[in-house]
Amino acid sequence: MYQKSDLKNLYDRLKRQYPRYGLDFSGDRLTMTRLHSKVEVDREGVKLYVNGELYDQFTSGDVDDPDDLYELIEAFLLDLQHDGMRRGNATYLAAAKQATRMGRRVLILTAVCLTAVMIALLVSHGPCLILPVFLIPALSLVILKRVRRQVFQKYWVCPSCGQPLPMGGKGRSSEMEYVPQCPHCGKVLEQAPELEPIQREYSAPQQPLEPACDLPAPGSKWPCMISGGITIAFVLFLLPLIFIPDGNEPLDMAGVWTGVVLLLILLGFGLILLFCRHKEPEEMQQPIVIVRERKIVAVFGSIQWVLSLVMMLTAVIVAGTPPFDAGSTFVCTLIGVPFMLLSVWMLLAGRNRTLFVFRDNSMWYISSWGRKREFAPGHVASVRLTANRSLHLRNKDGKKLASVETNMRGIPRFAEWLESTNLTATLTPNMEKQTKQADQEESTVQWREEYRTHWHDHIKGIRIGLWVVIVLFAIGVLR
Repeated sequence: MYQKSDLKNLYDRLKRQYPRYGLDFSGDRLTMTRLHSKVEVDREGVKLYVNGELYDQFTSGDVDDPDDLYELIEAFLLDLQHDGMRRGNATYLAAAKQATRMGRRVLILTAVCLTAVMIALLVSHGPCLILPVFLIPALSLVILKRVRRQVFQKYWVCPSCGQPLPMGGKGRSSEMEYVPQCPHCGKVLEQAPELEPIQREYSAPQQPLEPACDLPAPGSKWPCMISGGITIAFVLFLLPLIFIPDGNEPLDMAGVWTGVVLLLILLGFGLILLFCRHKEPEEMQQPIVIVRERKIVAVFGSIQWVLSLVMMLTAVIVAGTPPFDAGSTFVCTLIGVPFMLLSVWMLLAGRNRTLFVFRDNSMWYISSWGRKREFAPGHVASVRLTANRSLHLRNKDGKKLASVETNMRGIPRFAEWLESTNLTATLTPNMEKQTKQADQEESTVQWREEYRTHWHDHIKGIRIGLWVVIVLFAIGVLR
């Protein structure tokens, strides 16, 4: 049973952390009101309400530590905020979408400029071009922050009164501070959340899943078709030209045949992009669960393909131009081939990689390269979650059969299917270690970091990728 002092300390902490929410404390009862939700805490326990209905409840015996009680309430509020940030707040979603679109354009333009400078550096060997290689990424970050700030100032405004909505962020960063309603006029910005009550152990057993109409659609074939066609077109165009001498200077046959080998490698990549495909299940085999790769993977793959194609073509040109420069050709090839392989895998993953689950619990797994593997009912006996958030499907002997990631499309429904079956779910030792560490070091800051938007992670990954490319190019130039 909670003491009055515990409730008073809880009230003070919530008042400091959530000054915009309605709080009422009457000695032995604490009530916190948020749009579409309410939290009631007394000496016996806590009750959580969503849309006026009981969502979940805990006794003081279930949560006996006041700090755990605070974190429980904060997790509930963050779940509601996360739901609004993903689908419930149209104003927030529009501003975030526009910021993502503009940020992507800035990053693509930066990549194009950086690639052009690097090609000029490789061709001219001018030391004056080394400085722009490092300045362009730094300048792009400044431009990106300014673009984001302007987008938020334009789109993160109340649709009723037109006043700007709250902004937050650490340091000099400018981020949107999520609010469910306008603090100026009280306009409701967030739709009522669609959260189902938490299922208890004494609840009725779940029924098998039925076919759904909102399963993820197949990935588009056009990124693979366009990139594969362009790759083959470049190969067919350059293959005869590499045997034609430039003026009176004779051909260096070592460089010519090296260029031919590189063109054949490019030809192989182009053919893989065109012909590695899969077939969808027939209408008679209607799946109840479909897990597909995210569309952003194909977008990253397309950007990666452009950069790697430029590097491969640069290697071909350097090899075919007498006298044969083996060092520069090797460096360009060393960068271009792995990056091209990665881009081809990403493009094919966006098109092919899929997991189908049928009503009889049989499965199809389509790899990125279009290879299909069928698993009979009962063949998949367990699921294992790894530290990098991958789900490994394993047989009775513990052998890995296939894997999917928790950020793929259709994972929530796949999780529902797992709950409705008797499959054993386990964690890898590293994942267990991470879970224990997270439990020991849990804090309010960690809860907030967990709910960062995917767009921030996207920008961080692109930034790291740019610096990796810069370092590799710098090594090649210094050689």
